[in-house]
Amino acid sequence: MIDRKLTVVLLTLLFCWSSSLAQNTCTIRGQVIGRPRGTVYLYESRVLNQAAKLVDSVCLKSSFFSFQRELKEPAGYILALSNAPGQFYFIWDTNVVISLRSDDLNQSLVEESPVNEALKSFSDTVTMIYDKRLNEISQALSQGRAQNDTLRVKQNYQDYYTIRVKQHTSFLAFMQAQNESWAALFLLLTHHKELGRQQTLNLLGAMSKQLQQSQLGSRLKAIINDPAYLILP
Repeated sequence: MIDRKLTVVLLTLLFCWSSSLAQNTCTIRGQVIGRPRGTVYLYESRVLNQAAKLVDSVCLKSSFFSFQRELKEPAGYILALSNAPGQFYFIWDTNVVISLRSDDLNQSLVEESPVNEALKSFSDTVTMIYDKRLNEISQALSQGRAQNDTLRVKQNYQDYYTIRVKQHTSFLAFMQAQNESWAALFLLLTHHKELGRQQTLNLLGAMSKQLQQSQLGSRLKAIINDPAYLILP
């Protein structure tokens, strides 16, 4: 009788342990557009000056591929394709579907991913728009200098400053709206050097406890607090 009870307890514990592992295991289901054969490489993007690490690779089967990996929290990964230029960076946060463009990996798409959708929204509404305008102003500035047009150069500098302020304001608005989202933490990771030490710590401190105490949040805070780390005050 005791042995039977012990067996039931052990089986229950084993089931719970297996279930917890299954809950942390996430899958990538992908397709390479325009490439029926080849090898897809999966790299773990090790943040803050650490080199990316190759963690898996698979051969394409009629353009399709898949990866499975245990994830304790969302993390940055990179996909590369044999005999194809470039690479595709994304956040692996749940079971995701990825369409890789063999002609331009940077134009690949991630579906069914809340974090990647939020980051793409920021890119489409803030990064691309303001970067395009800043590039136009920079070109106009170069032309003004070449033509010794002092008034034009002065106006270009004013326009550039105005756009940068608007871009920064939009960034802060996104961070405030998403301060409980992993997207905000990854965005902070990307822009922390230009923000500087104090503003990075302030934005990190405004995030949820889960994000602050995550592996990524803890590492970012430790790096920022390191006096030897080169960053604006």
